[in-house]
Amino acid sequence: MNNPRFFQVCKKLSLEEAASIANAALHQCQNPNLTINGIATLEKATHEDIAVLNNPSQYLEHLQKTKAAAVILEEKYIASLPDGVAGLVSPEPYRALAFLLNAMYVDAQELSDSIHPTAVIAPSAQIGADCIIDPYVVIKAQAKIGPRTKIGSHSVIEKGVTIGEDCQIAAHVTIQCADIGNRVRIDPGARIGQPGFGFHRDYLKGHVPVLQIGQVFIEDDVVIGANTAIDRGSLEDTVIGKGTMIDNLVQVAHNVQVGQNCVIVSQVGIAGSTVLGNAVTLAGQAGIAGHLSIGDGAVVAAQGGVMRDIPAGDIVGGSPAVPIGQWRRQSVMLQRMVSQRKGSSS
Repeated sequence: MNNPRFFQVCKKLSLEEAASIANAALHQCQNPNLTINGIATLEKATHEDIAVLNNPSQYLEHLQKTKAAAVILEEKYIASLPDGVAGLVSPEPYRALAFLLNAMYVDAQELSDSIHPTAVIAPSAQIGADCIIDPYVVIKAQAKIGPRTKIGSHSVIEKGVTIGEDCQIAAHVTIQCADIGNRVRIDPGARIGQPGFGFHRDYLKGHVPVLQIGQVFIEDDVVIGANTAIDRGSLEDTVIGKGTMIDNLVQVAHNVQVGQNCVIVSQVGIAGSTVLGNAVTLAGQAGIAGHLSIGDGAVVAAQGGVMRDIPAGDIVGGSPAVPIGQWRRQSVMLQRMVSQRKGSSS
């Protein structure tokens, strides 16, 4: 439930305006000029709120009882709308909800002073207009921060780093040897641009660290979760493509190339020099060996261990990862074998 101490309504909308922003069609709307004061769940919405029907198999019953002013939903569920509740009809209700949330709400923490007096900013650093720099931030020489970017407390922006416009850098983030695009969100504790895990192995004479002289490029509209680490390249660069979403506690090693609009879920590890195409999904705790190629649209199921290239569009699971159908058959056969063995031993 929204608490205005954390997120405030910055713009109230009429139903007609809300439909336009959400790219939705109004249905059974008695008053298109009705003012909407917030967005809430189907259960808790009032006659001044908009709600959304997402996961209809679980929440259709709540739709039939909602007191919301309007509900974002697919066309096939219009018949379940209560009397007096307008429909915002969209083929993608969750996407429509995202547009409305971004239009109506602002993080209350963004309303703080622009540059806190305890921030340490090098004279040669460039800070764009309307930036928010929180307490104890350190911004080193020749760094460039784009307009309207927010940097949270105790974050460190190292020498020469560039950060684009409208970015959200949370508290306790460190960024070095990196160029970051526009509208990028980096959550607390993330580490960007530190040296990759590169060294010459020699168990007799001693390991020799290899200087990592590449950098990190993070393109526009990327999200990086809390305590995720993205190492800089060794001789090549580490790249995170436009629109990619990375969850918490992810490790991206040196020289990894991640395409556009990928989804990388928590506790994934990607070893060095692996290349992900566009729209790849890596589910939780998947592990990807180094120097591999993962094709466009490929999916790795949770805890999958990938040790070979994955063609575009393939769905794999298990460790070592195999096509998902094969993995399911192997799992069933293994369970049967264990059951039969238990039966014979008894």
